[in-house]
Amino acid sequence: MPRNQFQRMVFAFITVVITVHAYVFYSLYVIHGKMFMQITSETGVLAAINKMGGVPVFGTPIPIWAVVLIEFVLAYLLEVILGSPLSFKLACKNFNPRETHPVLFETTVICATVGIMCPSMSFIATFLYYNYQAGFNMWTLLAEWLKLMCYNFPFAFFTQLFFIQPIVRTIFKIVFTKDIKARKSEPHTSEKQQVTVIKGNCKMFKIDDIVTYGINGVCKIVEIEEKDFLGTKNAYFVLKPLNGDKSTYFVPVDNENLLNKMRKLLSEDEINRLIDSIPNEKAIWIDNERERRECYKRIIADGNHSDLIRMIKAIYFEKKEREEKGKKLHISDERFLKKAEKILYDEFQYVLNLSEKEVISYIFRRIDKKTSNEHI
Repeated sequence: MPRNQFQRMVFAFITVVITVHAYVFYSLYVIHGKMFMQITSETGVLAAINKMGGVPVFGTPIPIWAVVLIEFVLAYLLEVILGSPLSFKLACKNFNPRETHPVLFETTVICATVGIMCPSMSFIATFLYYNYQAGFNMWTLLAEWLKLMCYNFPFAFFTQLFFIQPIVRTIFKIVFTKDIKARKSEPHTSEKQQVTVIKGNCKMFKIDDIVTYGINGVCKIVEIEEKDFLGTKNAYFVLKPLNGDKSTYFVPVDNENLLNKMRKLLSEDEINRLIDSIPNEKAIWIDNERERRECYKRIIADGNHSDLIRMIKAIYFEKKEREEKGKKLHISDERFLKKAEKILYDEFQYVLNLSEKEVISYIFRRIDKKTSNEHI
């Protein structure tokens, strides 16, 4: 990926050169080719264009090379000024580039670029190729623009995703081979080095540690990998879930918010003490649905065991009360219940070496035993 403004300009240049040639071919041969042949009674598109004296632009025939040049200048300016910076911002609104897999993030950038450039260039093309000899009508222009977008969008999306961008990246790597090699040769942390990161609470993480990572459950730190992504080199904890999920999570070692979601597992004694405290924990229930939803979001994000238990307890009581009245639990509360149970039960399963059903039975047995002992 480009690291500076010059490389971004070169990257955009290569992209536009390939895209414009592909689009001009698609436009002249696929979209308008049949019409050109019908007008001129020629059997080939190129012969038809030559017979017309060129491609009609603002009603005046010009050669194909001139069409390519005009579209290149317009597309390049649009890409540099609007398409490239805006698509990156849109992608960042949905995904954090530091914690999202590069392939997924790049696909998002491509989708955003197509979403910006396709309508814009289609509108410009509609103006260029409009049949001005038949008179100008704004509604006809808009109708032609919409029709052209319907033609162009699938072509732009699939060619950019599977054809143009892979070629552009290959050419970019060839052009900037020396820079890329220099980047790789810079001193960096070994992927297998036992690097540790100290958080504010003095917890330390290293390779092969088993941790919980928010709602993603129990994970293993398989490596600490340094990645150069979007011109920024950073070290990441690479987490692999142990619950059968095939996902991989990249956690920046310097991102305090994401590191706060990672923590060492509780011991068996700590889990038992936590279960024993359930009967005495005060349930967290707020009647106002919006306030309750915000409160539960914070609890899920923080991952505090005591708060999770109090939240589960409150929702469980609410669910039971509603079922007795023949009503169902609100969908949002049901989702929060499942998320909270997943966070706790995944950890309990791993530490206690039990299945999910066995964990639930274990919790109820221990609570019953605790309650019985207190009554004796």
